Amino acid sequence: MRASAAVVVLLLLAACQAPPPEMTVDLEANKQVVRDMYTAIDAQDYDRIRTFLAEDFSSGLIGTEEAMPREGAIEMMQTFYASFPGFTHQIDALVAEGDWVTARLTFHGSHQADFQGISSTGNEVTFGGVHFFRVVDGQVHESWMLDDNLSFMQQLGMRLVPVEEG
Repeated sequence: MRASAAVVVLLLLAACQAPPPEMTVDLEANKQVVRDMYTAIDAQDYDRIRTFLAEDFSSGLIGTEEAMPREGAIEMMQTFYASFPGFTHQIDALVAEGDWVTARLTFHGSHQADFQGISSTGNEVTFGGVHFFRVVDGQVHESWMLDDNLSFMQQLGMRLVPVEEG
């Protein structure tokens, strides 16, 4: 009996000191989370969007230092869709590595209401972007976006002009 108890103790000690099994990430499942999230965004289903965004979610625009929490990101979506009610995200490519999924996108929409001080133009807009998402356990915890905002604004009638030296 003592020998078997000693073996059990040795096995328990060995198990406690063994490294944890390699955690694997299901890359296809993470890409599907991103696909499903964009479907919910384009449907303007904000309750469903919340199921994809973790409580600690933060979103940033590449080139800025400010991050936006989950509810701020949803508010931004609602404001955007008020100006572009039929806006859609076309997923051109998805690449996943580790916890990260990268989406190359083409955006389509029609400017139907005031947007950031620009009166409705009725203009159709199409522009591209790249979004990065950190997906853990089926939820997005972090996102970073880089969109072709220059092309977007030009399609709304804005012009880029040099600053006059004075």
